[in-house]
Amino acid sequence: MLEYLIGLESLINAGERKITVTKLCRKSNKGLNDFNYRFKTMGEFITQVLEYELNNNLRANTSEDFSRIFYNVLREIYNRKYYYHAVIGLLDTGHFEKRIEHKIKAYHKIEKIFMMEIEEYIKSTGVLRMRDVRGCASHICSRIQVWWTHEFNEDPQTIYQELRSSLDIVEKAKREKY
Repeated sequence: MLEYLIGLESLINAGERKITVTKLCRKSNKGLNDFNYRFKTMGEFITQVLEYELNNNLRANTSEDFSRIFYNVLREIYNRKYYYHAVIGLLDTGHFEKRIEHKIKAYHKIEKIFMMEIEEYIKSTGVLRMRDVRGCASHICSRIQVWWTHEFNEDPQTIYQELRSSLDIVEKAKREKY
């Protein structure tokens, strides 16, 4: 996976307009068969890239406060917005039905990552209500999805403020005792 990530980033940094599986494999010094075995499609590869990047961002930010962790993740995405814009743009390649399917799959993976992170955060001391966790993760993901589709026009602080109510629910659950 790492070779493909390096290849993808170098293609994006070089300003490559049309990134194909063949170009990615050539840049990564891997064969097309290896790519097809691991990922099958470009959409699946991009979904795994987004999942990998988000997991790394969440793990790199260790803080007591989930709101702070979330804000740091937003900031990191915003700082690399050209990279993420190019990566997400790759989900728009291929047949229409497949594009929609890949976008939905990527969205659900990201939502699942946030749900797991929120669960871990609350579990240590608070009362875990799955309805609240799902609601917060869904709210975060839908807002991030809108942010991506509008090419990261808004500042992370604006998005953070809009999601404040959902993040407050998480903080409240963390403080509640059994």
